[in-house]
Amino acid sequence: MGRLKYGINGPIVGKVGTVVGSSWRGIDYVKSLPKRKKPPTENEKINRFIFAKTQNWLQPIAGFLKVGFKDYTPTNQGVNAAKSYLYKNALIKDGYDSVIDPSKMMVSYGDLPLVENLQMELNSENELLVTWNADEIRSEEKEPDDQVMILAYNVDKKDAYFTISGQFRKTGSDKLDLKLVLDGTIHVYVAFVSVDRSRQSNSVYLGTVFTEKKQTGNIAIKEKEEKATEEKQEASDNQEISDNKTASENKQEPENESAAEEKRSGTEPPVAETAKTDQHTQELSGEQILPEQRKKPRAFFINASKNIPENSFQTKNNTFKDQDNENFNDSDKQPLSTPNNEQRELKRDPPE
Repeated sequence: MGRLKYGINGPIVGKVGTVVGSSWRGIDYVKSLPKRKKPPTENEKINRFIFAKTQNWLQPIAGFLKVGFKDYTPTNQGVNAAKSYLYKNALIKDGYDSVIDPSKMMVSYGDLPLVENLQMELNSENELLVTWNADEIRSEEKEPDDQVMILAYNVDKKDAYFTISGQFRKTGSDKLDLKLVLDGTIHVYVAFVSVDRSRQSNSVYLGTVFTEKKQTGNIAIKEKEEKATEEKQEASDNQEISDNKTASENKQEPENESAAEEKRSGTEPPVAETAKTDQHTQELSGEQILPEQRKKPRAFFINASKNIPENSFQTKNNTFKDQDNENFNDSDKQPLSTPNNEQRELKRDPPE
C-alpha cells in the first residue's frame, strides 16, 4: 500500500500493485516492482515458518481478539496487535522448533479493572463453571454491568469456543459449554469488557482442562446399528466364499456324470441328437464321412401355376390344406413351377 505524505499532488511512497514509489537525492520517481532472482536464504525460510505458525495460532480466535485487542495502539489493533504481543512475549524462537507458550499469551489487553478470586471448575456435563467475587460497587473505573469474556481454546486441534457478552460482574459466575469444542486439552482465558465496548481488561490465563466426548443415546444407537450392519455384511461375504468353494469342488467331478445318471434312470438322448453328435465327433476327429452318411436337407417346391386352394400349401409329393376335413393328394408327383416357368427351391431345416 502506497502512502501520500504530501497530499494528492505529492509523490507516492511505497508499493501500489506492481509499482513502487520512491525518491533518490530529492528526486521523486516510480519504478516497477523488481523480480527476485535469488532463492530465499535459510533465515528467510525460518521467518516465513514462524510467521505462518503464529498466524495459524491466532486465526481460530480472531473474533475474540477483535474485541480483546481493540485500540491496542492508535495504528494497530485486533489480530495484528495480538500477533505483535505474541512475538514479543509468548513466542519461544528456536528455528523450525519454535513454539508458542499459551500461558504467556494474552488474548485481551486493556485498562479495565479485573475481578478478584477468579476460579474455574469442569463438571460432569463438560460445562466449564467460572466464578469470581461478585462486585456491585460502582466507580469511575468499573461498573457492575461489565460483562465477562471467556475463551476455551483447543490449541492442538485449532478449535475454539468463546463468549464476549457473558454474565455481569455483579453476578459472580458464568458457564461455558465445552461440548461445542473438540475434545482434548483446552486452554481457558477470562477477561472483562464494558457494556458499551469502549474498554476491556487484561486477560487471565486460568490453565487447562481435559474433556472427552460422551456418546449420547442417539449416537450410541447409530454406532450399534452400523456395527450390526458390518457384521451382517461380513457373514454374507463368508457365506458367498463358502458357496463358491463348494461349486468349484463340484465342477471337478467327471463331465459324463449327467450321461451316467441318464443311463441309470433308463433314459437315453434322442436318436437325431445322437446322430448329430456322432457326426460332429467324426468331423472333429478327422475321420472320413461318406456322402450317404451325411444328412441332406429336404427340398420344398412351390408351383404357382396350379390352382391351389387358399390357405393350403404343396410339397413335392403331397398337397395339404388348412382345414381339418380336407385330405391330402398323392397324385401330383411333378416339381412345381412358377408362372414364368421358373423354379425356386426353398431349403429349410427338416421338421422335428
